[in-house]
Amino acid sequence: MNNNNYNKFISFHANEKPLILYNCWNVQTAKAIQNVGAEAIATSSFAIADSLGYEDGEQMPFESLIKISSQISSNTSIPLSVDIETGYSSKSDGLLANILSLLEIGVVGINFEDRIIGAPKYTLQSVEEQSNRIKRICDFVESKGYKLFINARTDIFFMESEHNIFTVNLALERCHAYHLAGAKCIFVPGLTDINLIEYLVDRSPLPVNIMLSEGSPSISELVEAGVKRISYGPISYINSNKDFEKRAGEIYGNNR
Repeated sequence: MNNNNYNKFISFHANEKPLILYNCWNVQTAKAIQNVGAEAIATSSFAIADSLGYEDGEQMPFESLIKISSQISSNTSIPLSVDIETGYSSKSDGLLANILSLLEIGVVGINFEDRIIGAPKYTLQSVEEQSNRIKRICDFVESKGYKLFINARTDIFFMESEHNIFTVNLALERCHAYHLAGAKCIFVPGLTDINLIEYLVDRSPLPVNIMLSEGSPSISELVEAGVKRISYGPISYINSNKDFEKRAGEIYGNNR
């Protein structure tokens, strides 16, 4: 058990400057992130799945996620957080078994989201059900003598096309409930309006995680707003692939 890395990881969310996470998808990218001085490593579910030929949304076998996460953990020494989407199981026993597999390989943090994968339309778990799922994880982790940082993701801003104070208040309702259940951070991908981000940060009982995307405020604006965690999500993977394709194009284009 690496409680030292857990303690480091949780402390990064209380610093004046935010934790910056340039998300990885394999050993090489994780080692590169560590080598340039990053404080922690975080995976991207989209990047890992796509790199192995799967669609995002838990289409990849959980065993593949464990294998790559284990390889990353074995080849790095800084705190590792893994994006597990909804946990790869709708049943409590399956979810907790998956959590234990992550703990046993040294993972100290997870992204855990509240959407329902496989629903006919974009649907979220009820606040009560998702809070219960978070609490079950927390109780289970404690019973096993481990510690785990849950970054509770809400997909409200993906589900709703218009973002306003009402939408943010819906997110805050979940934020307060997830906090009481044991989550340590609230992750709100899709929220890009700096005024709404400030409103959320000012009222959130948890550190706020913003994911950079098209239309996002600058990092300096997010710092000014009080955001404590900034992640790149799939951007790092997409940019890497674009660079590879560009270089390949130059090689093959020059030989035509």
